[in-house]
Amino acid sequence: MMSAGTGIEQRSIILVPFPFSDLTGAKKRPALVVSSSDFNIKNDDVICCLITSNPEDIEHSIKITNKDMESGFLEFESKVKAYRMFTVSKKLIYRLLGILNLAKSKAVIEEINKIIEIKK
Repeated sequence: MMSAGTGIEQRSIILVPFPFSDLTGAKKRPALVVSSSDFNIKNDDVICCLITSNPEDIEHSIKITNKDMESGFLEFESKVKAYRMFTVSKKLIYRLLGILNLAKSKAVIEEINKIIEIKK
């Protein structure tokens, strides 16, 4: 597990206990760190999006493959669920799996912005 104060880079794919949406438990899952590297250095928590290997077409999800990895690798072709975000303590991070490339990371942030956009 990572210690608090550890700098986790934005775009990192980490393995964490991801909570079920009804908060009845958690499952060890990969997640994409979407909070900025500056935020991550200054705080004991990081903000993440769930990554799933479920192949079904899901709205507000971004497909990622090993071609999209700057470093590390994915066991399966996956999707980042931009609508499944949570904050996790760095103490709960099991390990770093890799770094997602800039283009795909920007696509995830754009999708998050679509979900939370305030319209007049």
